[in-house]
Amino acid sequence: MNSRIRTLPLLTAVALIAGLVLGFVVADGNSTAPVHNPSGNAIGIHVALGVVLVAVAGFVTWRTGSLRWLGAPWSRTTGQRFRYTFAQSRTSPLIVQRAVGAVLVVAFCLYLVMRVGMQFGYSTDPEMYVNAWGGPTVVGAFLAHLVDAVLMFGAACLVGHAALLQVDAGEVKD
Repeated sequence: MNSRIRTLPLLTAVALIAGLVLGFVVADGNSTAPVHNPSGNAIGIHVALGVVLVAVAGFVTWRTGSLRWLGAPWSRTTGQRFRYTFAQSRTSPLIVQRAVGAVLVVAFCLYLVMRVGMQFGYSTDPEMYVNAWGGPTVVGAFLAHLVDAVLMFGAACLVGHAALLQVDAGEVKD
């Protein structure tokens, strides 16, 4: 077993903790709850998106026969593909573009993780969630924002998968 800390899971944990801290700092908890405005809700679309998300996750799990796809963005293989793409970027301007694209995808995914942490941190301040998508409850607002983040994270991971070069078994050592 490799005992060294891998970069992608570490960056994800740092982004989540930073989001939690920012969320708790921004939400002072001393505000009064504003009057709920139902016209700002997006519950219907988020329920539909949630159903689609669960259906796609079920289909992928059924097709692959496992839940390993959930950890793919943080897997050792993904780290190897990053290293290989960057190592090969000296050989072609197109591969440099792929490497830059992969970095942008990772930055976007880390931002999404940070935003989910912030959304959780906002739970102490009703002003932050009463009129948010999924409000007036903190759980509804959190789930609505989580569905959005998961969908964007999944789409970004597909782009990242396309940007990174494939690694043959003997080409990269861990």
